[in-house]
Parts: sequence; structure tokens; C-alpha cells
Amino acid sequence: MAKVIFESKKDLPLGRICVSIGQHSFNLKRGESKIIELPQNEYEISVKKAWGYYSSLFKLDLKENDNKRIVISQYLSKLYYEIGISIVLIFGLLYFCNIIPSIILSLYVFILYIPLCYVDIAKRKKFFRFKCENEGLQKRS
Repeated sequence: MAKVIFESKKDLPLGRICVSIGQHSFNLKRGESKIIELPQNEYEISVKKAWGYYSSLFKLDLKENDNKRIVISQYLSKLYYEIGISIVLIFGLLYFCNIIPSIILSLYVFILYIPLCYVDIAKRKKFFRFKCENEGLQKRS
């Protein structure tokens, strides 16, 4: 039997993620690890979370007595979200205090905010990133 250690990084969003490997699936909290023993075979790995965040499928080839460690993290850092939310709050506060006119707020929304939302939605399909320390992990074609 081969051992596979799944480790989720602490930069993942709150809540659980669902990891599927072959016909097995389990939940992981951020910063948590789980060890699974699997027979020698080829497996597909995917990760899902609420709100449509999921990963591409990856193929893992396990040999007899292999030890693999797979680290799951996210593509975009939390800093991306923190900066975006901060800018929205600052512009909203400045608008409601009548410091900036509504045209500047409108331009901000259409030029910066809507494209950022689109990028966020487009990235949901590749929200999670896998890193295998002992090789053997390939993106499925």
C-alpha cells in the first residue's frame, strides 16, 4: 500500500474543502493534514469548495510502497482579496462623505472593480494549487 499525505495550507479560505482521490473523498480544514493508504494504481485528484471554487483534475501515479506528500494551497493570495476589499471600502466611504463625486466612483466600478470580479470568477476553476514533494503528480490532459 502507498501512503499519501494531504496537507492544506493555512492560506486557504475558512471552512472545509472536499478532496477527491479516485473513489475516496474526505474533508480537510485549513492547516490540517490527512494520511490515506491506497493500493498501487493511477488516481485522479480534485478539490472542491462551496461557491464554485474547484481545481483542475490531476493524475497521481502510485507505485507499491510509495510515500507522497501533496500540499494544497490557493493561487491568489489573501492579500489580493484584502486589497480589493480595502479599496472598495475606501471609495465607498469617500463617496458617502461627499469627498469624491459619483462619476469617479462609477469610473472605479466599471474600470477596476468589474474586471477584478471577472478575474475572480474566472479563477474559480483554478482556485486550488497542488504541489507534490515526491514527484508523480501531473495535470490531466
